Amino acid sequence: MLRILLISAIGLIAIGAGLLHFRFDLAVAALSADSPPPLLEKRELSASERWFDDYYTIDTIDERTHVIGEPRASGPVFSYLIEGRDRAILFDIGYPSANILPVVESLTDKPVLAVPSHLHYDHVGNLERFDQIALLDTPQRRAQMYGDIFSPTHTQYLGSAEGHDIPSWKITKWLSDGETIDLGDRTIRVVFTPGHTDESISIWDEANNQFFTGDYIYEGPLYAFLPNSSLSDYLKVAENLLLTLPRETKLYTAHRMNITGTPVLEMRDIVALRDTLEAVRDGDISGTGFFPTRYPVNERIDLDADIPWYQDW
Repeated sequence: MLRILLISAIGLIAIGAGLLHFRFDLAVAALSADSPPPLLEKRELSASERWFDDYYTIDTIDERTHVIGEPRASGPVFSYLIEGRDRAILFDIGYPSANILPVVESLTDKPVLAVPSHLHYDHVGNLERFDQIALLDTPQRRAQMYGDIFSPTHTQYLGSAEGHDIPSWKITKWLSDGETIDLGDRTIRVVFTPGHTDESISIWDEANNQFFTGDYIYEGPLYAFLPNSSLSDYLKVAENLLLTLPRETKLYTAHRMNITGTPVLEMRDIVALRDTLEAVRDGDISGTGFFPTRYPVNERIDLDADIPWYQDW
């Protein structure tokens, strides 16, 4: 009897260990769907926003910086059209279930370089509609090239969550950390900001105090529990940004939860994120939930992290 109980206990431990090892894959499988979820109901817009059609909204930061919103998507997402005299950047490209190109063409007639902050499906969904596509140059991404065609992995893309097949794109430009892109009387700097994923970038218009964060920080729960997320990277980036960005810099983010209008945060939010990350690392704060484990950052932001004993400090 003791031997049977011991074998059963070992079996349960092995099963538990297996479930923990594949915790993320099991969570994705549980959430995966055959098709995108229904659109959210229309909400009242801010005074500066307007509907482009029944799906996209447009907001304006200034006369050359436009915000393209998808507030009816399952996780409302926002892309940024940044113009110079000669050309423009579209930073993030939205969901694959709608066509962002007519919105962009209504706002500019300049050549547009499409630049995703990272490869999740809600940020690259329209990438194939653009002739000029730029990615951060990394060994991992180079290894995934087939000629000049790039395809993300399942973990990089995560589109199975809403029934989207993995796409492929022709890459026309490779970016490096710190590189500047001259748009003609407007210069944009590429900033490597891993944490949410290991290959994420943000872009910085220093002259206009505008920093476009992608998914590094935004209002709501920050996803730092993915297979290619890193809490230690999150902290290093927060420390670097606090040393680099002026205090008056505005943070234009890719998501929002309760606010209306353009999702914008301030440098004090990065201070709060740094402080929370340090507290998590040092064991000075307790999270709630198992996987992910949630830690409060401030009144607008939470940090969703891996199980404490799997965190990469």
